[in-house]
Amino acid sequence: MKNKENIKIKILSIIVIIIVLLCPIVFGSSGYFMHILFLIAFKAYMATSWNILSGYSGQISLGHAMYLGIGAYCGTILFTRLNINPWMAMIASGTMVSALSVIIGLPLFRLRNAFFAISTNALIKVASLLAIYFRGLTGGSMGTSIPIHKMGFAYQTFEDKVPYVYIAYGMLALVLCVAWRVYKSKLGYQLFALRDDHDAAASLGVNTLAAKLKIMAISTFMVAMGGSFYAHYILYVDPIGMFDPQLSMDMTIMANLGGIGTMFGPVLGAILLVPIDALLRSVFGGGATSGLDIVIYGCILIVIVWFCPGGLWPLFNKLLYKLNNKKEEIQTFAYNALRTKAELEHAKHIGHDLGEKSGKPILEIRNVCMQFGGLKAVNDVSFDVMPGQIFGIIGPNGAGKTTLFNAITGYVKADSGTIKYSKKVLSKNIRPHQLAGMGLTRTFQSVRPFTRMTIADNVMIGAVKNQPNIEKAKEITNEILKIVGLEVYANRLPDGLTVAEQKRLDMARTLAMNPKILMLDEPMAGLTENEVNDLIEIVRGIAKRGITIIIIEHVMHAVMKLCERIIVLDHGVKISEGTPKEVTSNEKVIEVYLGEKYNG
Repeated sequence: MKNKENIKIKILSIIVIIIVLLCPIVFGSSGYFMHILFLIAFKAYMATSWNILSGYSGQISLGHAMYLGIGAYCGTILFTRLNINPWMAMIASGTMVSALSVIIGLPLFRLRNAFFAISTNALIKVASLLAIYFRGLTGGSMGTSIPIHKMGFAYQTFEDKVPYVYIAYGMLALVLCVAWRVYKSKLGYQLFALRDDHDAAASLGVNTLAAKLKIMAISTFMVAMGGSFYAHYILYVDPIGMFDPQLSMDMTIMANLGGIGTMFGPVLGAILLVPIDALLRSVFGGGATSGLDIVIYGCILIVIVWFCPGGLWPLFNKLLYKLNNKKEEIQTFAYNALRTKAELEHAKHIGHDLGEKSGKPILEIRNVCMQFGGLKAVNDVSFDVMPGQIFGIIGPNGAGKTTLFNAITGYVKADSGTIKYSKKVLSKNIRPHQLAGMGLTRTFQSVRPFTRMTIADNVMIGAVKNQPNIEKAKEITNEILKIVGLEVYANRLPDGLTVAEQKRLDMARTLAMNPKILMLDEPMAGLTENEVNDLIEIVRGIAKRGITIIIIEHVMHAVMKLCERIIVLDHGVKISEGTPKEVTSNEKVIEVYLGEKYNG
């Protein structure tokens, strides 16, 4: 039945494509209609190019009109002054703009969220002023015309608009192929992760800056090629037209209304908005109603956003889902996945067997200090962690436990002291993704799932780090999901999971990287007694396979059962170190943390 439904969808898609391709032939006598078809295809191309960066990575760019304009100028100058073939000039302009965008991206990607968006918008004005200033090269404010020497495909110049429409179709098909390739690649998984949570992505080995620069290069390459082709369509480039901020807004609006981060959302947005805009301009764009078209257009956008905040393509997918009678099986997310003895035994078979524990520490912390203003969050802390050991860090709230974790994993820089991992002293400038790649991984105090990715894709982020083969990464993901009891929920989003299940999802993501050290920040917090006991069994199983575990925890029942050695922090100072029994018998620990001698 499922195969028949897939065949129907494919046949329907083929029919739609044929109709679209035949439109220019059937209506070719109407130049205005051809212009609308061209704008739909071209703006869909540009919006998809924008979506590859902003939709996939979450780095909202309001300055893509700059790359379009530079691409148009580069293509025009190469063609008119150096007599380079327009197609070669288009590729060359894309390459040059792509390289430029990487240089620009190096400082800009240090900014996040609105700060990044604002900074990209400012670039458009800068590029426009430069185009006016270098009039000898660009023609200044008067612009540059593209002379018609010869007609034909080789010169991107035609007597009517039909060939332009077909070229725009071809470019749209090309950018969709690029978008699909990125979507299904290792880079795509990394981009979706940093879109949802930048720091959590870094903890899974994602080099966030490198990923953003790569996708910026791809996105701007496509945009610049589009700008070069657009210049040959209108046969004229000038600073006002090529560096118009509205071009950036068109890309942004179409992608968002269609469905940002989706494959076909930007195309759907262009198909809807370009004709609406053209119709409103023709009816209300002049005379007594001048300006009314903008008001109506804005109201339409508001209505669409109000009823479809996620975009039209996700809504379309839901309708298609219902039409094909693919009703999702409703399951409760009761905490029962790890209750059977067989499943708990299966949880012990994970990791890399390191054999006998080495006599040398895998992690050495020496005299580490962290100070924030007048507060010493970590004060001269030293300890060693042995391979395969479960090592506990306990203490009252505000003792500096998580700050110490952050210093070890590269999220903050220690003011002084040394951290040695696998016999190597770590640089203070080492970044979290580098440490994760070396096998030093962590979870966070608050669960931080990638909320817009399925549970399976969440785990895939960790799996693809050391597995360039996507299929192999999927196999590892499926195995990890079985181990933590989440395989039944693989294709669901994390927001339906219980707290206990989200904790196991956090752990699963790091386990998929096959780490040497797994640092757990309060994994038992907020769990019931049964949930704690189940998680204890999982942690024990992981440690028995040679993975070293460092755990911050307040649940003393778990600490006493799991840890072989413990340190206690109070106001950033280590006040005790030893076995669980030694530590819980320490008078100072009882006074500042336990309140009474532990008898569990």
